[in-house]
Amino acid sequence: MTNRIEKGEKLKLGLTIFWIGVILAVAVGGIATHSVTSTFKEASTMEEVNETMWKVPGFWFFLWAFGVPLGAIIAGIGIILYGNGDKSVLFGGGTLLVVALVTIINGPLPHIPVLFGIGGNLILLFFFGILWQYSKKLTENSSYFKLTGYTFLVTGLWFTCEKTARPYLTAAEGVGESPANIMIYFVLAFLFFYLGERNKK
Repeated sequence: MTNRIEKGEKLKLGLTIFWIGVILAVAVGGIATHSVTSTFKEASTMEEVNETMWKVPGFWFFLWAFGVPLGAIIAGIGIILYGNGDKSVLFGGGTLLVVALVTIINGPLPHIPVLFGIGGNLILLFFFGILWQYSKKLTENSSYFKLTGYTFLVTGLWFTCEKTARPYLTAAEGVGESPANIMIYFVLAFLFFYLGERNKK
């Protein structure tokens, strides 16, 4: 009886933590982003931005900047608890540590093009490794959905790389179309990941 109560409390706690993460990520990613982008578009200098709630550095700016990763981590911890997993501390602590380290390193780091080349090739190698692993799984319906998701994800990452490189390419400054294609690829990727999970045997 005691074990059942403890399990029920763990499920409630996990579900509560999951929804806190979801609400944080959605509020930051949706509502706050609209306000932040409007502020930065309407202001002509950083001094004007710093007169608003989104001043840099500032609490609200950092909450916006890291709200989605933090929300995702919190939701992940919650869903591990809800699913009766035992790796919530490892997942939460590990991912928070990685995000913190990358943020600290990235602050003073200048633009180093070769790192993008190395990172891009590593992504491709991991992607092709995933394709190879999927050769053993294609009897499962969910595998086709996930494979499609990975393909859209790597396509979106490729075009993201091109867009983020433009500010560092003098000849390409001010050239180019809307990054809407990137968002479409990412949405499709996660749609197919979701369908893959939903259609698991």
